[in-house]
Amino acid sequence: MKTHIIELNGENINFKIRSIDCINLEKEMKMPLLQYIQNEDVTMCINLLLYAKKFENEKFSKGDACELYDQLIEAGWTYKKIIQDIIYETLVVSGFLTKEEWEETKKETEALKEKMKKKMLDTIANT
Repeated sequence: MKTHIIELNGENINFKIRSIDCINLEKEMKMPLLQYIQNEDVTMCINLLLYAKKFENEKFSKGDACELYDQLIEAGWTYKKIIQDIIYETLVVSGFLTKEEWEETKKETEALKEKMKKKMLDTIANT
C-alpha cells in the first residue's frame, strides 16, 4: 500500500486516505473531499490528519489528530507546510489528485495570493 511518509522526532509517520475514509469524511462534512480541502483552515487540516491516519488505526481520534498537529508545530512545521507537504502529498499518493494537478493547484494558489496582495496594497495606497 502506498503511503506518504514524513519523519517527526525520529519516527516515520505514514499517511493514506482510503476510499472508506473519504466517504466518511464527505458524509461528516457534507461536501466532496476536493471541495472541502479548499477551506484551508485548521479544522480542515486536523480532519484530514485524522482521516489520513485511520488506515493504520481505526480508533485514531480527533484528539489524536490535534496532538499530531501540535507535535508538528512544536517540531517547526507551519500550517502551510502541513497543508502542502502532508495533506496535499497524501491526496496525491492516495489517488485523489495527480502530481500534475497538485503542481497546477500550487501555481494557481500562489497567483491568486499575489493578486490579492497587490489589490490590498493598491487599496491601502489609495486611501
